[in-house]
Amino acid sequence: MTLFSYSATAAPAGQSVEKRLQVLEDRAEIEELILGAYSHVIDTSDVTALSELFTEDGEYSSEWEDISSMPPPLRSIFAEAKIPKLGEKYHFKVTFRGRKTIANFMFLVANTRPAFVFQDDAAVAIFDAAAAADALAGAATAEKRSNGVKAQLAGQPDARSSASMKHLVTNPRITVNGDLANSTSYWTEISTDPTGKTILAGGGYYTDVLERTGKSWRIRQRTIHNYYEH
Repeated sequence: MTLFSYSATAAPAGQSVEKRLQVLEDRAEIEELILGAYSHVIDTSDVTALSELFTEDGEYSSEWEDISSMPPPLRSIFAEAKIPKLGEKYHFKVTFRGRKTIANFMFLVANTRPAFVFQDDAAVAIFDAAAAADALAGAATAEKRSNGVKAQLAGQPDARSSASMKHLVTNPRITVNGDLANSTSYWTEISTDPTGKTILAGGGYYTDVLERTGKSWRIRQRTIHNYYEH
């Protein structure tokens, strides 16, 4: 499916005014979802709100070409696994499947071990709904789960802090096809160092599959492609 930019797209010839208007409204809602809503919930570490941006069976993934550039909790998952020799151009990917899994992904990373799928060019760690249910049922109390999440959030960016990390998402390219859509966009993370100087903390791009659910659009699949981590 060919992707094209929002600003450069003309409505297909021959469509009714109503259909052309619907496409424009869909694209505007998708831009708000991938450029605005997602960045805000990530920057405020609101994992519950993050999960609500996804479909019930949505997938949230992130991939890296180098283990050393991964956040320490995720790096340890692969470091502890027995990873077979992979192809010359391999990468590492973590996937969280299902809204409940996404809502508790920090707790799950700290308290469970994923299933692994090994491909010629990738090692994929998968956290699914069954793993999430078992892990959450195994936690003694809701307070314990909350404390586990708080521990994982310690030191993470807080949008209310002057030293917080912020996501800037640009250059969206969106294709709408009925109740499904595809998009790609660039992301950049900025933060501050101990001296207060603004720094580039990371960058890459997103690839998304989106779905209209009821009257709103949600993310069915998002993969974060990491170019750079500070």
